[in-house]
Amino acid sequence: MLGGAVVCAALGFEAAAVEPVRVGSATAAADFNQLFQRTNGWVGADAIYSIPISADRTLWFFGDTFVGRVADGRRTNVAMINNSVGVQQGRGAAADVEFFYQRKADGKAAAWLEPAAAGGWLWPFGGAAEDGQAWLFLWQMEKTAGGGAFAFRNVAVWLARIENPLAAPAAWRISQVKIPFTELAGERRRLFGSAVLRVEGWNYIYGIEEPAKGSGAARRMLVARAPAGKVDVFTEWRFWNGEAWVADFRQVRGVVGGMGAEYSVSYMPSLRRYVAVTTENGLSDKIVARAAEQPWGPWSEARVIYNCPEAVLTRRVFCYAGKAHALLDGAGELLVSHAFNSHDFWEVVRDARLYWPRFVIVKLE
Repeated sequence: MLGGAVVCAALGFEAAAVEPVRVGSATAAADFNQLFQRTNGWVGADAIYSIPISADRTLWFFGDTFVGRVADGRRTNVAMINNSVGVQQGRGAAADVEFFYQRKADGKAAAWLEPAAAGGWLWPFGGAAEDGQAWLFLWQMEKTAGGGAFAFRNVAVWLARIENPLAAPAAWRISQVKIPFTELAGERRRLFGSAVLRVEGWNYIYGIEEPAKGSGAARRMLVARAPAGKVDVFTEWRFWNGEAWVADFRQVRGVVGGMGAEYSVSYMPSLRRYVAVTTENGLSDKIVARAAEQPWGPWSEARVIYNCPEAVLTRRVFCYAGKAHALLDGAGELLVSHAFNSHDFWEVVRDARLYWPRFVIVKLE
C-alpha cells in the first residue's frame, strides 16, 4: 500500500486515506446574509474573502462590485467596479459593515485598488493578518476577445501588504510586489493565492494548477509554504511535490482535483483535521469539503456540505466561489460563503435577487 501511495503522489494524485467529513447540519447564517444586503451604495459583489484583524474587526475583500441603488426589485443607476472592501465592526447581530471604494474626479465609482503595473484589473484572493499588518494575494486580469461572463484571463499575481489595517481604508498604506511563482503560458497554468492558512510558524499558501484548456474537474490544488513574517521573501518559499518540500517551483505537483480557483483551508480542532472547502469544479450548485491530517494532505474524498438554492432562480444562474471563514467560535462549525451570478449581465441588473454574498453555517462531524 505504501508503494502505491508514493506512485500516486508522483503522478499528482493523493490516496484517499482520510475519513471524509460528515455534515451534521447546514443552516442559513441570517445575520451575515442581512449584513451584506444593501439598497444604496454597495449593492452586491463576489469573491468574498475575509481577514480577521482583531476580536471585533474583520476586513472583507470583494471582486466585481455593483455600486448604485436597489429599487422595485432591480438595480438602478449602477456601475460595476472590479474590487471593493468592507470593514466589519462587531460580531453577530450587533455587527456592521462599512464599504469602501474609490471615486474618480467626476464622482463615479472606481475600484478600491489598481494594479501596480498598468493594464487590466485586480481581483482579491486569500490573505492573513500578521504582526499588526495584513497582506493578501490579488490576481491581475485582462479582457479577452469575445463576450460572455468568462471573457478574461490572468496576467499576473500580486502580493499586497497593508501596513496599517486598523486605519480606515482611505488611509491605508499599501505596497504591491509581483509573485514570481506564476505560470501562465504553455499547456498548463499555475497560480498561488487561492487560500492562506497559518500553522505553527508557517504560512501555507494554496493555489491551483490547471490545463490551459479544460474543465474545472482537471483543476488541482497546489501547496506552498513560507515562514511566518517572510511571505514576501520568495527565496524562503517551499513547494510540496507529493513527497517533500522543495525549493524549485517547477517541481510543485497538484494534490487533489475538482477545485475551484477560490477555496479555503481551515483547521478544525474538534475534528483534529484540516478541511478544504470549495465549489465543486469551480462552477456548481454543490459546495464540497475534503479532510486531511496535514495542511498538504493527503485529502479525503469530497463530500457535499451544501447545495446552493439560488441555482434555480433562473435558467442562466450559476453558483461559485465557495469557501469558509474563520469567524465562528462553535466547535465543528464553519461559516461558508458562496456567490451566484448570471450568464446574462443585464439579468443581474434587472433582478436584484441575484449577485449577493450568501452565508451558511455548516456543522461538521
